[in-house]
Formats: sequence, C-alpha cells, structure tokens
Amino acid sequence: MAAKNGTKKKASARKSSAGIASAMDAESIELIPRRWWWVLLCVGVLSIALGLVMAAVYSIPYAIDEPGRMNLPFVDEYPTVVEILLPPFFAFFIGGILTFLGELLRRGTMIKNEVTNVAVFRPLPVVVHAAWILPPFVAWLIAMPWLLSLLVRHADAGQDAMILDAESDAVFLIGVYGGLAALMTGAVVGSLFKKLWFLAVVRRFGVPDSSSAFWWSFSFYWRLDVWLVALGVLLLGLAPLPWQLTSAGGTAVTLGGGAALLTLGLLTCTQFFRAGMPLGVGVSVTGGYRSLLTPRRP
Repeated sequence: MAAKNGTKKKASARKSSAGIASAMDAESIELIPRRWWWVLLCVGVLSIALGLVMAAVYSIPYAIDEPGRMNLPFVDEYPTVVEILLPPFFAFFIGGILTFLGELLRRGTMIKNEVTNVAVFRPLPVVVHAAWILPPFVAWLIAMPWLLSLLVRHADAGQDAMILDAESDAVFLIGVYGGLAALMTGAVVGSLFKKLWFLAVVRRFGVPDSSSAFWWSFSFYWRLDVWLVALGVLLLGLAPLPWQLTSAGGTAVTLGGGAALLTLGLLTCTQFFRAGMPLGVGVSVTGGYRSLLTPRRP
C-alpha cells in the first residue's frame, strides 16, 4: 500500500508538470501583452519616489516636536499623525504594485487559457536579487528605532506604555510599517536562499528527473517555505517591542517563535529541487491546482 501511495503521489506530480506544459502548448493560449511594462515600471518607481519625499517632508515637523501649522497637499493645516502617514503609505502601496507588475512583465511572459494561468519569467541575477533585501531592511531600520523612541518618550514621561494617548495612532502605524518591512525582508531572504540552494544542487547533481507531489504543492505551488522564513523574520523584527515593554514572556515568544519558523523555513527551502520544477515559473492559485492535476480531455 505504501509503495502504491508513493507511486500515486509521483504520478500526480508528473501530471502537474505535464499540465503546465499542456497549458503553454494549448491552442487557445492568450499571451498577456508585454509592451506596457515600461509604463508600469516608470509610474511605479515615480510613485515610490514621491512616497519617500512625502514621508520625509511630512515627518520632519513631528521629528522636531513642532508640527504647528502645515501647508502641504493631501493633509489639513493641523494634521494628525495618521494623516501625516497615510499619503506616503498610499504612494508606496500603488507604486509597489505597479513596479512589481512592470518588472515581472519586463522579465517574462504570462500565459492564460481555460486550463490555468502560467507565468514564466527570467530569474533575477543573484546580485540583483540580493540587492532587493536592502530596501525593506533599511525601512525596518528606520521604523523600529522611531517606534522605540516613542515608547521611551512615554516611559520617561511616566505614562503607561500600553496607553500612548495622542501618539497611539503613530505607534500603531509605525509598528505596521516596521512589521511589513521585516516580512518583506524575510521573503526576499527566503527566496534568495531557495534559489542559491537549488542552483547548487543542479550544478552538483544535474536537473532532477523525478518529483514529489508534496514538495510540488508545498514549495512550488504555495511557496510555504518562503512564507515560513518571512514569518520568522517578522517575529524577530518585532522582538524589540516586547523587550522595550519589559515583557519577558513576549520577548521569549517572539524570539523563540521567530527563530523556529526561520529555521524550519530555511530547511524546507533546501527541498525545492524535489518539486521537479525550474526557477521562474508560477501558476495561478484560483483553480490552478486542480486543473493541473486533472488530465485535459482531447
């Protein structure tokens, strides 16, 4: 029975790989146009640059504790901290989406038909991939000390650090920014580690000629290995908060949980070669899994 189950799993994985090939060779395929990638990329980069400018200009008065009257676009004359942080947030959000789509269309092709959506992209060079770690990591380095300084300020004023009065919105949003930056840093680190290990396996043993249904689903389809690394780095990135609040239990949970998830994620990243798939390929989540495992009718 065990041998039969193992044979079925391998057969399902082979069907999934064949499903991708059939989706790319089908008569009814539709190639998503790539000609607008430069428009998306330019507008996205400009939006991110605008967000950086707004974040700096809008935050300077609060950094020196003299907000006073401000004559700036998108906010009132006497804005709250939330109103100061929201315009850069939307600029980063929109710019990030457009930059992501433009960069992917620049490096690859998206294929659509009645079976599934398949994306085939040219993988980033290792050096460029590693460079993508810097933006979210720098954002975390800016957000976390700022957040800790707010907590220290309230502690020095004799206020309860858990009830931050007028600046509670700022603490919440800066904490969200810092958490998202840590999450993105972990995702890029995980994907880079996954790529480096896979390339090392291919150089040493060649392209694997077999695949596992479990690792196809876990590592290729859902990318759960990268998610584990990202969640681990998220917890580690937030660990300074319970430490600053003198919460031994919270510090132990974030550090221990983060280290455990990070270790588990890195270990599972080393098994991507068992999925039987190359780098730079992805399928749509909605309906993609079942359609790939189900043989198409002639």
